[in-house]
Amino acid sequence: MQTVKDPLERIVREGSCISVDIPPITLTPRRTAAERQLIGEESDIEKDGWLIASSRSSGLYTGSDGSDSPPLTVASETERRYYVEQGVLEFYADPIQAYRARGILGESYAGILKLIPAGVAGREDSARMRDEITRAREMAAEVNRSRIWLYDFQISRARQQGTTTPGIEDQIRRHYYDRARSGEWIEDERGRWVRVN
Repeated sequence: MQTVKDPLERIVREGSCISVDIPPITLTPRRTAAERQLIGEESDIEKDGWLIASSRSSGLYTGSDGSDSPPLTVASETERRYYVEQGVLEFYADPIQAYRARGILGESYAGILKLIPAGVAGREDSARMRDEITRAREMAAEVNRSRIWLYDFQISRARQQGTTTPGIEDQIRRHYYDRARSGEWIEDERGRWVRVN
């Protein structure tokens, strides 16, 4: 017989039982919104779907009522909303960047995403492109909603801290406009679409 030097290998070869404590697992037939979207059961983009999936899968808090949510105050509710809106921007960052690079979406001077007119961008008119434009428009609407809330939040926070300076609102709103990459489209203050060099 072969000698075994590793004690764990010896235990396994002898066939002993090892006790393992497994945490309770609850299986439900319901899928989260994110799961339904990923496997294609639900084609509509669900508002804050990633957050719903995250909150169902992680129990970071245990409140006094036994729920998995922290006690909310006005400050923590605003903070939670801030992180939700930041999460929306992060969630859509890659597809939005792809649409910007392809000349479907562009940054406006007001700080929101806009659909670039087909005549300006020189896009083809096909059924597939119309579907892409529809998806881009839906994503842009979600991103713009989040951006506007975040702009308002940052402006009100600057006012509360007394750090407002002339033009701070424009500076906050032009954050993405000023960071447009070479080859992307931006809408200038006069409403003309120009390509960044």
